[in-house]
Amino acid sequence: MKLFFIHPKSGQNRDDYEVPLNLLFLISSIKDMKNVNTEILDFQLDGQDLSRIHSIPDEEHNVFALSVYTYSLSKAKDLCKFLRATKPMSKIVVGGPHVTISTTSILTEIPEVDFAIAGEADSSFPLLVNALKNKKYKDELRTIPGLIWRDEGKTKYNSIGKRFSCLDLLPKQTEGLPLFQLEEIKNRIGYMAYICSRGCPYSCIYCSSSNIWGQKIYFLSPSIVLEEISKLVNTYGFKIFNFRDDFFTLNKRWLEEVLDGLAKLNVKWGCETRVDFVDKDLLRRMKDAGCVLIRYGIESFNQKSLDLLGKKLDVTKMLNNLELTFDIGIREVRCSFMIGIPGENPEDIENTFKWCRKFPTMKARFWALHPVPGTYLYENMQKYGIG
Repeated sequence: MKLFFIHPKSGQNRDDYEVPLNLLFLISSIKDMKNVNTEILDFQLDGQDLSRIHSIPDEEHNVFALSVYTYSLSKAKDLCKFLRATKPMSKIVVGGPHVTISTTSILTEIPEVDFAIAGEADSSFPLLVNALKNKKYKDELRTIPGLIWRDEGKTKYNSIGKRFSCLDLLPKQTEGLPLFQLEEIKNRIGYMAYICSRGCPYSCIYCSSSNIWGQKIYFLSPSIVLEEISKLVNTYGFKIFNFRDDFFTLNKRWLEEVLDGLAKLNVKWGCETRVDFVDKDLLRRMKDAGCVLIRYGIESFNQKSLDLLGKKLDVTKMLNNLELTFDIGIREVRCSFMIGIPGENPEDIENTFKWCRKFPTMKARFWALHPVPGTYLYENMQKYGIG
């Protein structure tokens, strides 16, 4: 079997590239399977040269796998349509957040898809790959958690299995790295992405995280995080890291162990967290351990808007902690904001701009609020005067 993981071109600048951690986990999960040859088609890094797909023979045991996000759904549709037209005998497998939210409707949204996996695919995907190696696999399909497929024209869906509560049992992220162009990534991009946890305990109305993960967050053990970062430093030569966790500073005891190890490794790194889950001592420790970038999801400097969004943030504390972050000397502070929050008027928006100008070195990003499937906002648009 030949398995092709596709990292589609997202429309972002090539210099915003990050190794796709979702695919990295899946590559790691099947790397030791016999008679499975794996390749990554990294269109985000190389440009979407579809001639690379044209050059691949169309064979029954070829499998193309990609993740689908709501924001990239149209691109995923186009890519799957191209794959089906040029590789009619090959299998197309999709997964990712949009699949987890849409479940069975994904086969209607993208009719070219043969199989989809909802939920965490770390164990389900290897089961599917193993089943596809066997031509008589229908009975096996019925036992794969989260699998969506067609059986004699009818859509079948196996319920999602339990979440992984012990992330230490997952394949190591670094095990899938050799498939990627690491020298080019290191020389041109300069850093490596890594994730230490899954989930978020909050339920903001615009975010689908709680519907995908529930409201429970699980962490890798500090020893495994540091073992992997050490390998990235000593084996692959990376010195800068971007931690992609939704909530990096939630567990202070866990974080202290990680910070101690990062300080010894003498690396630079960035993370994302809530602005109300830092304090002066923690920020100083983070800086001493190599933190050069913090991303805060603030959304608005208006209390009524934060309350409506379910952020559970206090504007006064938020402003104080932002001030602390700059005073401690974190090199780069990025904050995200929303335009189009229900109930905000031009004066409210100007108030957010006014406070942004109080922090002249802050990098502020403004996004248009867009209801995404799987969110409370999407399910209750009329309540908020949307649509």
